[in-house]
Amino acid sequence: MKLNSTLSDESVLLITPLIDIMFLILIFFVLNSSFTENRAIEVDIPKTITGSALGDIESHIVLTIENRIFINEVETTKSEFSVALLQSIGSNSNPIIIIEGDKGISYDFLMSIMDRVKVLGFDNISLIVNKL
Repeated sequence: MKLNSTLSDESVLLITPLIDIMFLILIFFVLNSSFTENRAIEVDIPKTITGSALGDIESHIVLTIENRIFINEVETTKSEFSVALLQSIGSNSNPIIIIEGDKGISYDFLMSIMDRVKVLGFDNISLIVNKL
């Protein structure tokens, strides 16, 4: 007894569903992957037990052990610090200012930068630390 086949001799392999599934897999991996942030300025941040997540940062100040100052990854000097900070903030009246310093910087250097920020009238200052 001969079985009737529904397939013709000119069978076609459809790859459209395969392509759709491959794109879905690609989108899944792209959305679930984590990207590392390559930092241009390397500092050794101190570790603490307490700490919290940051919100939107308006201005990011980095202080290095060589007493170099960076505002949003642009180097500035102490004499140009106030002008550079005001330019980086723009028209925001109550910005979040983050200060990140190497754990080897002097306390005097940190306080002089914080004092300059306070003199400009900004009170929302936070220090970055690594959580233990």
